[in-house]
Amino acid sequence: MKRTLKVSLLSAALAFTFSSPLMATEATSVSDVRDQVARSIATLVNDPAFEAAVQDKLSKNKAALADVVRQYAADTTARNQGVVDELRDLERQAVHLRGLDGAIDNVIDLRVLGGDAQDSAANVHGTWVGTVVKDQATGTKQLVAYGPSGEKQQFSADQAPGVPMLLVESDSTRSTQAGMQVMNEALRREGAQTPRTQPMSRSALRSSLRSSARDVSRLAPTTLSRFAPPSVENLAVPEAEELTILSEIWLADDREPNTAFDAEIFAVITGVSPEGKVQVITKDMPWLDHDKFLYKPGMDLINWKDFGPSYVNVQLFEDDGDTNFKNLASAVTSAVGDVSLLVSPTAPQALVISGVSKIASKVLDAMDSKWFQNDADYIDSFYVIERGGNYGTHDAPLVGARGWAKMVLKPYQVKNRVFKETVNKTP
Repeated sequence: MKRTLKVSLLSAALAFTFSSPLMATEATSVSDVRDQVARSIATLVNDPAFEAAVQDKLSKNKAALADVVRQYAADTTARNQGVVDELRDLERQAVHLRGLDGAIDNVIDLRVLGGDAQDSAANVHGTWVGTVVKDQATGTKQLVAYGPSGEKQQFSADQAPGVPMLLVESDSTRSTQAGMQVMNEALRREGAQTPRTQPMSRSALRSSLRSSARDVSRLAPTTLSRFAPPSVENLAVPEAEELTILSEIWLADDREPNTAFDAEIFAVITGVSPEGKVQVITKDMPWLDHDKFLYKPGMDLINWKDFGPSYVNVQLFEDDGDTNFKNLASAVTSAVGDVSLLVSPTAPQALVISGVSKIASKVLDAMDSKWFQNDADYIDSFYVIERGGNYGTHDAPLVGARGWAKMVLKPYQVKNRVFKETVNKTP
């Protein structure tokens, strides 16, 4: 009886084990996730159901991995449903490793690369599957590809292969946009960013005045005469908002290999808040996707309502698709936290400038930490940008400290703006 019970329990355990979904090996970086995804997808390229899913979801030679997997899983003719659970687990790990839990559901894309991509998109049968990885020892990037039989090849990251392949890549556009929001929220929670006080819209002012009028109407007649609510038209006009507009920008190197196509640039703007605290604000630049090309965005890069003293730094970075935005926010907050005593708005100008410059140095210190140096690339720094200053012209732009970025900055005043957030941008 006991032996029968043991055998039954063992059989049940084995059945549970073999029927459980396949789980991917726990990855240590998004690059590791992409490598595992490439290996797994290489086993699917000869499956007609997978080929049909890729062809259906491709748009401009690109598709979200989650969409392809969803369609493949729904196809009853699919030969390898076990890989579906592994790919979904890898996607979950990638989201977590980017610090984007709860902010975004998927961060991995598939793209047709090499050969004649337009023609290749119609047929993925037998196609190799690759991804760009970074050597942890040297920091150099390379394209690693896997064949349907498990064979492996390596290519230069700056040279697309002559044969078509499916490239596994991070969806850096959506991830960076979500990451900027996650990072700014984290900076606010950790005291390294002070929210801007928003001006009240005229409709809100009218509502407030009507409420005040109702309250006044309940007072005694003798008291009422002393309370005459003003009209909206007679209200004092809010003071003009001072902005610094990014008129032109040009990058000598966007730190992105040719096989990765579009770069994902973000700016870190640092200074001192009106309350005298360190102020760190991040901004996404989704339109700035190639080097050696002149952009004229007309972007409101700096809103001086966010800062007390009239000086800030602007630093540019490229997201390689591995950045953990929550960790980055914590590292930056920790790095700049000990500068707050040096940058009081009432301090002498020379001390303020010195303190603001030190904040930028602390940001770079955070970027150079071990967990970050192989994930995002430092492009350039522009130190001590002054409120109201004109910097550079089309023929003689302002050059960054590293010489990798050039830009033209112009002051701009927004008068009577009571509800708009930003100046319209023209990428």
